Amino acid sequence: MVTRVVFKAPMPMLLRACWQVSGLCSAAILLSCTPAEQPPISPPGALVADEVCSFCHGVTGQSIAQEVPKLAGQQKAYLTKQLTRFRGHEHLGEFSARYMRQFAQLTDGQIDELSEYFSEQPPMTAQGDGEHTVGEAIYRSGLPNISVPGCASCHGAQAQGSGSIPRLAGQHARYLSQRLEVLAAAQGSVSSSHLLPPAAAEMVALYLASLGANK
Repeated sequence: MVTRVVFKAPMPMLLRACWQVSGLCSAAILLSCTPAEQPPISPPGALVADEVCSFCHGVTGQSIAQEVPKLAGQQKAYLTKQLTRFRGHEHLGEFSARYMRQFAQLTDGQIDELSEYFSEQPPMTAQGDGEHTVGEAIYRSGLPNISVPGCASCHGAQAQGSGSIPRLAGQHARYLSQRLEVLAAAQGSVSSSHLLPPAAAEMVALYLASLGANK
């Protein structure tokens, strides 16, 4: 004959045990839902930048190709202006027009998000070595003999830019040279500040590419 043994505990003790077990389960559920374990939320514009822009400009805007501009740390207002121009096929330069046609479908909201995303990235990394005293002198004082003012008067002492005026510090030298060439060729639509002779433009571009990451 099997004798069944039943342990009887006082009712308050049973209730207390149930409450403790219930509390542990609730705590486990809460811990499993803590924000620390949730995947990080990507900033607006990051998805478009990754899927559309990263192939040429890099995920964070630090492009490798010398002909493709860096976007990291660029002025937001400038990026917004340029993307709007690309969308309307208004940008100068055959290279830009050819490779930026895909941006024709961007909405105002997407342009704003992309501009915000790239402007918040760490500034463009400097490149090159050695001193560029001639390029620096032209950047700061211009070429008075041909009525070309110094670039610093608009782009800032550290070439950081402001608002719709672009940051130039750390930009690819080749891109800057090509861009100055395009602007010089469009004399009817730009000011004399961009009309640098090719040799002077190259020296200024090399100087700007060597500048540090002051934002």
